[in-house]
Amino acid sequence: MPLICLSCMLSDCEPTEPPIAAFTYSPPSPRVFESILFSASSSYDPDGFISRYSWDFGDGNTTWVSDFLIYHHYETPGVYKVTLEVIDSGWARNTTSKEITITATNPPLAVFTYSPLHPRTGQTVVFNASESKPNGGYIVSYSWNFGDNVTEATDDPIVTHAYITFANYSVALTITDSEGETATTLRNITLLRSPKADFVFEPLQPHVCDTITFDASKSVPNGGFITEFKWNFDDGSDVEFGIIVQHKYVKMGEYTVSLNITDSEGEWDLKEITFTVLPHRADLNEDGKVSISDLYMLCRAYASYPGHERWDAKADINHDGKVSLQDAVIIAKAFHQCEVE
Repeated sequence: MPLICLSCMLSDCEPTEPPIAAFTYSPPSPRVFESILFSASSSYDPDGFISRYSWDFGDGNTTWVSDFLIYHHYETPGVYKVTLEVIDSGWARNTTSKEITITATNPPLAVFTYSPLHPRTGQTVVFNASESKPNGGYIVSYSWNFGDNVTEATDDPIVTHAYITFANYSVALTITDSEGETATTLRNITLLRSPKADFVFEPLQPHVCDTITFDASKSVPNGGFITEFKWNFDDGSDVEFGIIVQHKYVKMGEYTVSLNITDSEGEWDLKEITFTVLPHRADLNEDGKVSISDLYMLCRAYASYPGHERWDAKADINHDGKVSLQDAVIIAKAFHQCEVE
């Protein structure tokens, strides 16, 4: 017996008309794992209403709903036959099918380089994502996570960053293209600790022609050992090498001594100290040279002592509390001890 309405069981009436099944889906070219909206809103029943929508998505998933909208996604690419069956209020049925093509995802490619390859703490590192490629269209944003709680989002593929602490960092780059696709890549970056150059010298208030001892024993390597200690004395003399070196200055003035050390990992550091070289101890008139004038000053104070009317503390070169022949000998030797001008 054909399906008829309940009232027709008691009267002589015509059978109900079957519903019309139709559906659309969006987006028109879906990708794997992309959410697809299936709409059966264009389905209708000429003499009643549709009470049920039964879906077979062709991938083993079937369901029925009372709403004409439903979302579904596919996990593998391919061509699937989607079948919709509609049932109306009189239990009449109708079916329609469509093929839907699911394409594989084609995400953008995120890549970047950085320079220098072995940066030191505090050194500017250049990160370059110019070789990244969009899925389609163009890349609209580059989002960086530098691994030290610092992030940056920009439309420029090149950024700079400096790390303040020695460590290993994992740097993440996420790019987004004009189609809304994203891709992320990670690279590890290891910072190098620079060795620490340090030195002391004595005497702390040197005079012209004094032998000054420079000691770099307090320097610390980054790893391994220090391979080179290079000194520059800022007076035009040749550089010298060694942990402990000695140097004399032939002119009074201000000098900046620099120590450059290199360790076994190829890292280096520079330490500079500026100090003043005082006039030669025998340069009593402090005119920059030891001459007969200084000997004349000593002669005027000769045989004097503190409190004496001719006492001149400068003439007491050896600081023994009197101006004597020993001080005169120091002046005489200074004429040839150092090339003082």
